[in-house]
Amino acid sequence: MTDDKVNVLDGTIPTLDASELSYEFEKARILGSTDNDVEKNYFTTENAIMPSTFKYVSSFRDNATGTSGVAFKDTTTGKVIISYTGTNLESDGVNDAVLTDVVSIALGTGHHYDSAYQFYEKVLKENGLNPEDIILTGHSLGGNIAQRVALKYNAPKTIVYNPAPLYIPVGAILGSLIENPLLKIAIAKNISEIELEKIQFTGSVTRITTEKDPLNNWADRLGGVYLGEEYVIPNSGGHLMGDLRAVSEIIQKIEQSSISLESVEKSTQAKIKEIQIKKSRFKVNDIGKNLTNGLSKAELIALDSEQALAVASGISTAVTAATTLIDARVKSAVKQSMDLYGSLGDVPFGFLLSSDEVRATYNECGVNYGSVVEVVDSHCQTVSSTANKLATSFVQLETKIKSGIAEIVQKDKEIEGLIRHG
Repeated sequence: MTDDKVNVLDGTIPTLDASELSYEFEKARILGSTDNDVEKNYFTTENAIMPSTFKYVSSFRDNATGTSGVAFKDTTTGKVIISYTGTNLESDGVNDAVLTDVVSIALGTGHHYDSAYQFYEKVLKENGLNPEDIILTGHSLGGNIAQRVALKYNAPKTIVYNPAPLYIPVGAILGSLIENPLLKIAIAKNISEIELEKIQFTGSVTRITTEKDPLNNWADRLGGVYLGEEYVIPNSGGHLMGDLRAVSEIIQKIEQSSISLESVEKSTQAKIKEIQIKKSRFKVNDIGKNLTNGLSKAELIALDSEQALAVASGISTAVTAATTLIDARVKSAVKQSMDLYGSLGDVPFGFLLSSDEVRATYNECGVNYGSVVEVVDSHCQTVSSTANKLATSFVQLETKIKSGIAEIVQKDKEIEGLIRHG
């Protein structure tokens, strides 16, 4: 082993790092590692070393289905990341590529999930965790499993990369046509459970995909069923982890924005509650009145300034984060419209028309590049522009409030002392 081959992950994109490491832990399991030595042996195949901010928690592999995963505690955030492994052609091609990708996902049997459910429950129980303490992730097949676990347990936060869909309707139809009663029952049961649980699902799922990913492009054309919101990275490569690493800066912005958008409300509410507690310690009935044991005007100004800054800062952070996500969603919408336009030349089954004749027929009905792509692109650009202007406005508002507070502080030494000492 030479140092130049060692890939030391830095933890700046925790879920992407965990997704990559899950492959190495699975390979170690396949090579014979156990719970006792898997952490020591996981990097021997491709020499990937987990970030210094990661603490190994647990891992598993189901020999019957090939499903596997690993859990890490991210010491930076305190969150435990559970990552499920994607298709591992080098080590487990039969289970992953044939039995799982083709039968379980494409045909819709869903037979590979049970051990993933058990691992999720184990990590929570053995470590005294709540669902809010967990982030689910995975790449490719691992993204499919992470989505399904999230759906099963209504998990709050999931981030997946170039994920396989939960199922493909066309594949499920073809599977149900096979003269196998057990197969038909499995397909019907799996899809019924997914659709029922989708109605009740309240968690957040962020799907990050590369623009030229053949898996998602193919699955989208066939109506693949997913959870959450898709964020397409423009001008990005194919399906593999290396393609995702090549656009890691953009991924980092999307991941941070997604997490920030969800946490900002809680943090702002906490700040407001803290200020309200300060106010409740005094008997104040009317703002501005200095009653017995009440707040002085200086104290009111100090607390109100603090509250205004907390709200403005929260809104500014939220809008900035949302803008990043909107820009990524715009790329996804435009990509989907381009895919739809590209499919206009497809000849429906049983038709004798040529591809050009099908396109001409669509065009006569007003279905063309302008109505499919340009309209979507124009609308998306308007939304993106509005969001960016709004973000700029709130950033400016936050700056003005800070400037106003600073001006008050300069004029009133009493307020300066109150703000300085809380």
